[in-house]
Amino acid sequence: MNTQLQTFNFKSNTVRAELIENEAYFCLADVCAVMDIKNSRRVNAEMLDQKGVRNAYTLTNGGKQELTFINEPNLYRIIFKSRKAEAIEFQNWVFDEVLPQIRKTGKYERSQTTVDDRTGLRDAVNMLVSKKGLIYSDAYQLIHQRFNVNHIDELTKEQLPQAVEYAHKIILEGELIIPEKQEHIAIGLNTAQALVKFHRLAVAKAQKAETALRQIHQIMGYEPYVRNDLAAGLFDIHHEFTVWLNDFEQAVTAATMPKLGYVK
Repeated sequence: MNTQLQTFNFKSNTVRAELIENEAYFCLADVCAVMDIKNSRRVNAEMLDQKGVRNAYTLTNGGKQELTFINEPNLYRIIFKSRKAEAIEFQNWVFDEVLPQIRKTGKYERSQTTVDDRTGLRDAVNMLVSKKGLIYSDAYQLIHQRFNVNHIDELTKEQLPQAVEYAHKIILEGELIIPEKQEHIAIGLNTAQALVKFHRLAVAKAQKAETALRQIHQIMGYEPYVRNDLAAGLFDIHHEFTVWLNDFEQAVTAATMPKLGYVK
């Protein structure tokens, strides 16, 4: 398999990544270097789900070489095994910044603005949600459509105050909002609320069980790189569906509010 790499930096470490069959993959050797893990081959053999491991030929300074790449679930397995203090910081950075960009554009591009730069816009959107009874995804969609972007981090610094002004204008004057048509299924509100409650309970239980299993693994004297499939499976349970669950909860909340239409 041949692939063109995208390279980005986490602090002083270079990490190579690429979309393989529309899924983000990360260079195993680079991830191990960030996590201060010396033996990437052992990690591959003992820790990883081989369904999420690919070998790809790529051009490097040393010529054409075969590198091992891992998918997102395997990346999190390595992060959880690391004892390095920056592990969670690296995980959050990959999840919040790198992955959305790779999935959206096929490569990582640094945001044109910082989180602090966008504070004013987030405050304006919060007010829009509160005053007009919108859900956050619909409120942000108004901004995206107005400025022809897919995410607010694509806005330039010059556009941020314009976006804030636009949100305030909707709050004060109102604007015709035409929600996009989406395929959906209808279930009772009580059922939806029960599903949210059940899934949150399952996530909490999975987190506790994973912690207990990792402690048992350590007490029994296993090396950090020895696979702990039960704990890894529990990790997947309480991480895989977070984004969809949050959207579902917002939809359940919105179900008790007036439908979108002409906002006055």
